[in-house]
Amino acid sequence: MRSTFRLTIAALVLSGGVVASAQDTAQGQAVPAQAPTDQPEEIVVTGSRIKRTDLVASSPVSVVNSEELSLTQTLNVEDVIRELPQAVPGISTGVNNGNPGVATVNLRNLDDERTLVLVNDRRFIGYDSEGIVDLNNIPASLIERVDVVTGGQSAVYGSDAIAGVVNFVLKENFEGVQLDFDYNNALRGGEATKSLGVTMGGNFADERGNAVLFAGWTDREAVSQGNRAFSETSITTADGFPGGSFTDTNGNIICVPACQGADIVSWGAANGDLAPWDGSRLFNFNPFNYLQVPEERYQLTGLVHYDLTEWVRAYGELHFAQTQVDTQIAPSGTFFSSFEIPFDSIFLTPASQSLLFDRDGDGNFDLAFDSNGNGSVGAGDEVSVALGRRTIEVGPRITRNRTQAYQIVAGLTGDLPFLEGWSYDLSFQHGRTELSRVFENDLSGPRAQDILDASSPTINPGAMDGGTCHGAAAAGCVVGSLFGDGSLNSDAAGFIALQVNEEIYTTMDVVHLDFAGDLGESFKVPGASPIGLAIGAEWRRQESDSFPDDCYSTPDCSIGFGSTTPVRGDFTVKEFFGELRIPLLEERPWVDLFALEGA
Repeated sequence: MRSTFRLTIAALVLSGGVVASAQDTAQGQAVPAQAPTDQPEEIVVTGSRIKRTDLVASSPVSVVNSEELSLTQTLNVEDVIRELPQAVPGISTGVNNGNPGVATVNLRNLDDERTLVLVNDRRFIGYDSEGIVDLNNIPASLIERVDVVTGGQSAVYGSDAIAGVVNFVLKENFEGVQLDFDYNNALRGGEATKSLGVTMGGNFADERGNAVLFAGWTDREAVSQGNRAFSETSITTADGFPGGSFTDTNGNIICVPACQGADIVSWGAANGDLAPWDGSRLFNFNPFNYLQVPEERYQLTGLVHYDLTEWVRAYGELHFAQTQVDTQIAPSGTFFSSFEIPFDSIFLTPASQSLLFDRDGDGNFDLAFDSNGNGSVGAGDEVSVALGRRTIEVGPRITRNRTQAYQIVAGLTGDLPFLEGWSYDLSFQHGRTELSRVFENDLSGPRAQDILDASSPTINPGAMDGGTCHGAAAAGCVVGSLFGDGSLNSDAAGFIALQVNEEIYTTMDVVHLDFAGDLGESFKVPGASPIGLAIGAEWRRQESDSFPDDCYSTPDCSIGFGSTTPVRGDFTVKEFFGELRIPLLEERPWVDLFALEGA
């Protein structure tokens, strides 16, 4: 049972009065502070660019407003989204393995890349080549509401909205100064999270403009699975009994063909020699893994708009975030990769030699292992095995993910002076993300082979030093043993330890123009509202480059983290879109609204 202590302090100082109306619109159009009572207020629902005077939409819409966000005291917006029934857990604070240091949203369990994330109805910069948005870059303190739309949105927003759209609408008319401080911690086990944010805003130029600036800092401590009783032991899925990995600290070998009747043999099972594995030893990797990944985040967001004329509003946005998220998993190992063990290895006893090189147990070494072709098995020959040895001496594998992201937006919006009831929105945006990943404490495959190649003219069972290193990567080699618990000395562990790196750069440029309005009283079905129409065009270019270092891009070099392929690509999209809404019947005794919609 866990007890949590949380302290939240919020202070608000208003420099003017409370804004009479702060209705946000999907395209950022100016809305009068007080609309005349004889004119219905226009409402824009995410999922359609057509303005309407009702909240009815053909697609299901869930709205989370700022009051709900405040009540949940959330520091990360994904914590709120994942509570909705449409969403399944994506990458979040509780995801350790495979977390690139981000937080994502996944609607309908159709994967993150099929969910489109918008900020103020505009696309937001992604963190990788798939364009997936890191929700860490969106400040929770500035969110006015979150609209979640699922189903049938690809016609409106493009094919990357197949699962749906999540639109974060930010506060546009904030006045005053707000200080937020949040601290929470478990009373047992520790998992402190601290957050400090300052929001400042106000009107200017006789209230023709408004500017808002937010700066925030968040620090979250790590919680490992070993800190909680329910997660400190690996459990097998099938029967619920304690489980673990065959890659253990003593070192196991899979023999093909079998080693004198045993498919798996293990070191340390009989006086330090190889012996058939009895299944009693499995490595418990759980205590090293994180239940909650640590994070440190800095954010800066600025929003401004200014009414140039009655028909033209200029607006701009600046988003910047720097995030450091570390993940940690169990120490690396050889994971039954293929290695060559020389006959004259200083670490093989005669009994171990016999088990590896005399598979049928007839007392003679098998000529199949005469690798040098001299007609006998002895010095200079070697056997290929699948070795599973957990290199706990190297330490847990740590991935340090550092992300810097920014996006700037500039645009013009307003009503068309020559066409009553029509509005326009023209915007340009540029964003860039730099993701730096450092993978620490992995195991070098070539260097592990080097220390396995250590040999001497005479067999020296159990030796952990002396001998000779061979192989292409043997420069600076320190001889050590991979056979048996605690057999790897610190110098040899440092020699085989490996760090690999990757840099990922993503950029996005968007030019957007749309018009929305209605066709007036002359073009409508008698007794119904005017026909709504929205048309527009968008040009978008996205580019992504990933640069793994030489080892990380080479198979079998980094055993624990694996390898990846350098990626460099870009695409340009030119899109034209349109929406039509034709009310056919309204406010009849047997139907409230019957309309035809298309996109």
